Amino acid sequence: MQPVVSIIIPLFNTRDYIADALDSVLRQKYGDIEIVVVDDGSTDGSVEVVQRYRDRHPGIVLLHQKHAGPGAARNRGIRYARGEYLLFLDSDDRLAEDALSGLVHAGRTNRSEIVVGMMVSFRGKRRWIPERMRFFASGFQAEATNVQQLPELIENVSPCNKLFRRTFIEEHTIRFLEDARLSEDLYFVVSAFLNAEKVSVIPQTVYYYRGRSRQEGSLTANIDPGGIADILRVSAMLDAMETARFAGEAKALRRRRHRHEMNSILYRLVQLEAQGQDVMPILKKVSSFVCGAGKDTLGEFSPARNLILYELSRQRFGEAREWLRREIPVKKSFLERLGGKTVSATKHIVWAVIRMSLRISLPLPEAERGIWLVGERQGNGADDTGYLFFRYCRRAFPERPVFFVTKNGVPDDDPEHIVRYGSWRNLRLALKAEVFAFSDGYRDILPYWPRIASMRERPFGVFLQHGVFAFKRSEYYRAPAVASRGEAYDMMVVSSEKEKRYVARDFGYPLSVMAVTGLSRFDRLYADRDRPTRRQILFVPTWRFELRYADEAAYRDSMFHRKLLAFFRHEKLHKVLEKYDYTLQVCFHHAMAPFAKLYAGTAPRIVFSDMTDTDFYEHMIQSQMLITDYSSVAFNMAYLGRPVCFYQFDRERFLAVEGGSFIDFDTELFGMSSEDPGKIAEEVEYNILNGFKVRPEHRAKADMFFAYGDGGNCRRIYKALTERLE
Repeated sequence: MQPVVSIIIPLFNTRDYIADALDSVLRQKYGDIEIVVVDDGSTDGSVEVVQRYRDRHPGIVLLHQKHAGPGAARNRGIRYARGEYLLFLDSDDRLAEDALSGLVHAGRTNRSEIVVGMMVSFRGKRRWIPERMRFFASGFQAEATNVQQLPELIENVSPCNKLFRRTFIEEHTIRFLEDARLSEDLYFVVSAFLNAEKVSVIPQTVYYYRGRSRQEGSLTANIDPGGIADILRVSAMLDAMETARFAGEAKALRRRRHRHEMNSILYRLVQLEAQGQDVMPILKKVSSFVCGAGKDTLGEFSPARNLILYELSRQRFGEAREWLRREIPVKKSFLERLGGKTVSATKHIVWAVIRMSLRISLPLPEAERGIWLVGERQGNGADDTGYLFFRYCRRAFPERPVFFVTKNGVPDDDPEHIVRYGSWRNLRLALKAEVFAFSDGYRDILPYWPRIASMRERPFGVFLQHGVFAFKRSEYYRAPAVASRGEAYDMMVVSSEKEKRYVARDFGYPLSVMAVTGLSRFDRLYADRDRPTRRQILFVPTWRFELRYADEAAYRDSMFHRKLLAFFRHEKLHKVLEKYDYTLQVCFHHAMAPFAKLYAGTAPRIVFSDMTDTDFYEHMIQSQMLITDYSSVAFNMAYLGRPVCFYQFDRERFLAVEGGSFIDFDTELFGMSSEDPGKIAEEVEYNILNGFKVRPEHRAKADMFFAYGDGGNCRRIYKALTERLE
């Protein structure tokens, strides 16, 4: 009689884990199965363990072959298998309880060629969701889809959390590559997805992947240049396959797959550099990939890794290696590791006592129930979106228990509603708060949120923002990253329908989360819009990630410094400022403070200051025009109806490092843009002569980012929040 499921287990030197894998199969409630173990030349006693199981369980088949790799072993299992469905289980992993029932039910009910379940990684007692599974981690399910309808499938690359209809695999002759040490499974899975018309996705966890180090013998953890070469070779094969299958529609699939492949390549490059291996030959191959088929990976990672790819795309291998070295984790000594474990254990005990004390001290007084906690910049501010929204709530609705959390004293006439950041009262209120409203995340409200998250249901999270999202993307705010921190944005404040659409799409939130209300900070600007200005131009350059490790010599040698200096020293700028009696007020990012001295005395009408030791808001309100490169201050000035021009001397590099922009800098900027300091000086003169009237075409582009300009944003935020809470 034909079994329903053939479970194929490639076996190679996993004596310590194979029993766990087999036990997880034998515990399945769905019993109509065959277990095909393919020994790939094991030498550590793994085979003897399987033989003992086979003696007790006749349903286990043990096949033998010379060592040829997991691809060849799985293919041998496919040829032997008789089941209606195939499922692959690595010999150091395990199936989740009753995984087969859910997979088979979905496959038969929906007549699917592939059924995808949830995978969870583990090591000891620790559990986590692999990055490639984050899209599917929120209970996502689909009865019948495919990669054209759901391109996220192409990132779900493991063959092991899936059930495959065997006739489908045989009909399309889908096999694992046998001459590749890495990506042989990617080739199989992508081939299957490209040919499948019906793929079902179930939210059930079906597979546990064991995270093992190289010392523990993990095959995928072993790093050598040949593995990267395999990834690149397989990628080229899949590019051709996708193009043949979907032609022009393959672009989105390739981008997702390339991102996964490049993430694996970058990880391995860092490890090779850490081992002291000669990475130059493989860097040249990766450079060719980045310049060609893999150019869609530029800007897809963290700024540090984006810099590696950018330098490789320019074939600057020395610079790329320098950034690879900076990605190498710092090794700690035995005493440092011991000390770290001691501190960690002490913290664990202290927090256990604190949690117990908190439970004893609860419940809170009735007057403090159902509260809203508002904060910004991890307690370091009281002048932006958080504080302005708090102040509105207290003045308009004094009966509502709204509290502002801060480290600093606030000159406020409502001291009972100011809470010291990190205090005992902050902890107690955070355990009962109905709402967290913040400029970045939950740590704006409480520094210890991860320590107490398990003690309560998650509060309603309101992301107030601290500037319009437009000029650069940020991984930090994307839905998977937010979820990984144990947080959620249940309501996200945006300034326009335009921002709503691209933020929801890029960050991965449903449109219903977006609240088009305008930012609370703009209400303050509206109130101060008619205040007198000075004969002053404001210049706000954005700090560059690649300078974070720079000493003075490296900073002096950077393009950033050279271009700023060229502007500050430009003869045309000096003549304009002198002729019309204007001052250029330069406000540096706080990270530039060590280098500010390099610009001192550049010109008598240029004044330099650090944002942290000056009243930046006053400088902005008193300025008649803004010059910047990529700062979101541009939106503040545009809201005030004042001209902005953009000195973008390194646009390509900036976009590559920061992951791109939400807008097209060529067509959507609401001001003149140039990399020529002389043209920027000419634009300053033009605006002086024209009374700082914004050009109509620039005004129209700016208006696309502001749904409202009436000073009522806090009122709309409050209304949207209360409606969502009802």
